Amino acid sequence: MSTSSFILLLLIFISVGWFGYRVTQLLWVLRLGQPEDRFDNIAQRIMNVVIFVLGQRRVVKEISGWGHFFIFWGFVVIQIGALELFAQGFFRDFKYDKIAEELIGTPIIGEILYLIIDIICFIVLIALMIGLVRRYMLKPVRLEAKDPHAKVDATVIIILISLIILTLFGINGAELSEKLAEDNFSAIDRFNMIQIAGLRLDLFMPISSLFSYLFSGASHTTAESIRDVFWWIHIIIILGFLVYIPYSKHLHLLGAIPNVFFKSSKPVGELAQLDIDDEEAETFGAYRIEDFTWKQMLDLYACTECGRCQENCPAYLTDKPLSPKELIHDLKLNLLKRGLMLIEDEKERETDEAKEYLEKPLVDGILEEEAIWACTNCMNCQEHCPVFIEHVQKIIDIRRYQVLTEGKMATELQTTFTNMENNYNPYGFAFAARADWVTEDLGLKTLSEDSEVDYLYFVGCAASYDKRNQDIARLLVKILKKAGLKVGILGSEEACCGDSALRAGNEYLFQTLVTQNIETLNSYNVKKIITTCPHGFNVIKNEYPKYGGNYEVYHHIDLLANLIEEGKLTLTNPVNEKVAYHDSCFLGRYNEIYLAPRKILQAIPGIELVEMSKNHNKSICCGAGGSRMWIEEKIGKRINQYRTEDFKNSGANVVATACPFCMTMLSDGIVEIGLDENTYSAYDILELVDKALA
Repeated sequence: MSTSSFILLLLIFISVGWFGYRVTQLLWVLRLGQPEDRFDNIAQRIMNVVIFVLGQRRVVKEISGWGHFFIFWGFVVIQIGALELFAQGFFRDFKYDKIAEELIGTPIIGEILYLIIDIICFIVLIALMIGLVRRYMLKPVRLEAKDPHAKVDATVIIILISLIILTLFGINGAELSEKLAEDNFSAIDRFNMIQIAGLRLDLFMPISSLFSYLFSGASHTTAESIRDVFWWIHIIIILGFLVYIPYSKHLHLLGAIPNVFFKSSKPVGELAQLDIDDEEAETFGAYRIEDFTWKQMLDLYACTECGRCQENCPAYLTDKPLSPKELIHDLKLNLLKRGLMLIEDEKERETDEAKEYLEKPLVDGILEEEAIWACTNCMNCQEHCPVFIEHVQKIIDIRRYQVLTEGKMATELQTTFTNMENNYNPYGFAFAARADWVTEDLGLKTLSEDSEVDYLYFVGCAASYDKRNQDIARLLVKILKKAGLKVGILGSEEACCGDSALRAGNEYLFQTLVTQNIETLNSYNVKKIITTCPHGFNVIKNEYPKYGGNYEVYHHIDLLANLIEEGKLTLTNPVNEKVAYHDSCFLGRYNEIYLAPRKILQAIPGIELVEMSKNHNKSICCGAGGSRMWIEEKIGKRINQYRTEDFKNSGANVVATACPFCMTMLSDGIVEIGLDENTYSAYDILELVDKALA
């Protein structure tokens, strides 16, 4: 073995060993997490990797993502070229074109591979330069970070990849220069010279050919020496890059693929169930980082810090102390520092500094309490995360600890919980008055009076007690009756669906309400349920099955769209309004109901449908989700006002909703930002349908 081969082998051994040691540390840190089964649906999980990692589907949804697409695939292609170069460290004449010629009698496959590598590397270099311009000149807010090391880290990575490409061009250019010095092209099969603008270029290495002109006039020996210098620099950078990755923000290069593979296969709206009957549990929820599951920890390794979660977060956009990106980043730093302390020798944890750090809880130690409670659970962060990080579950787990273990919550929530415990609704009205909204002309009965119905209408708390939403509930019953459908209600037997308790972290109260409702529903053998509240719709559809409540659940919007399409409802009266539809988070991102409400509005004569700037899966929350309906908004701009301004700027005079919370928040927003109530108004789609009915 030559000296250079021995040195290369030693460098590989050191680099791979160092890399392996760090990866082993990271895996041991993950083992600190709680167990979680993510090994179901293996075939689908593999397909997810193909679609979202190899295909970069979520990444390229934005124009800027195409730069990452080319960098990702360029990096893969570069490694193919690197394999040849590493092999040359032991077998100097190792070449893909020579192997191809030996195997199939022609070097063409190897030469095409060189062409692909050459062109892709050039494209990646351009993408990297654009990345530097964005980061240092355009400076999009989402790329900013409070951690000064993050920006340096990103720049180092860009520089390293650029150097890998430039040294590859240098290697190829020097080799071509060697051949030019030989002045005997016919003897070299792969040296396919063409003339372009007076330049002699290799057909299969056009970019590298341009680099060969840097060494024009060099002797064969000089060109060979230059090639060797570039080769060693290239190899050392790649090996250094290998070691650097697991210590840098680009740890996501290791974490992203497994994170996509292990992404949740449950419905978007389903949260992890908490075993509140566990008698051995000393605490509930997440107090420290090791209270999360291993998958929740893996999320932290996978974060690319791209900021897409942040730029779509209503809390962040309205100056709340919550940035989903920074939340994940802070948890990641805590995981790495605390995790490494916990897996190292016990003596390493005996210093005062280590003891002080290990005593830090997540809330008010690593994260701000206000940030945890600012989240509306709108799911915008998860909808746009390219590596499927699950932000909301982490926040819920932290809230669970705050509420169930420490009894910490906003004063308003304490009142809300008390109301739900005593009267089964967050408003505090008497549960016996739950059906007082029903008028005689509706002919509506409870299931205790008549259980033979097409659908049970699960009214929900808002439609039971809020005057405006009571009107909407009555309209629904009248419209369904007109379509020939018979519905019934539970009346005073109905309890709150439990969504607000669940989202606030009060799992005990949630499960109490769920159990009570399911017992009632099952006693009447209910099969089909319709709701007007997206929160009730989501929780009954996606959470109740875990507790034995399996039903066909419909939101009234989907049902209305079907009735109109089937001709059971005829819309002939013109409603001359310019309407913008507000996508409810729990209908849209949670349950992908985007088209039905728009189809209904488009079916109403006279309506001109326009879109707000943030619509469909980028729609901004009204501000009431995640139990925020019951907590006063004291920090930053009110989210409902932010959304109402978006409505105003759309040019519409009517904002259409399909959610009682959204109706309340947007109606208030119209008043709060000073819009003329004679010009601007909020309507439930049901009200617009009623105006148009023949």
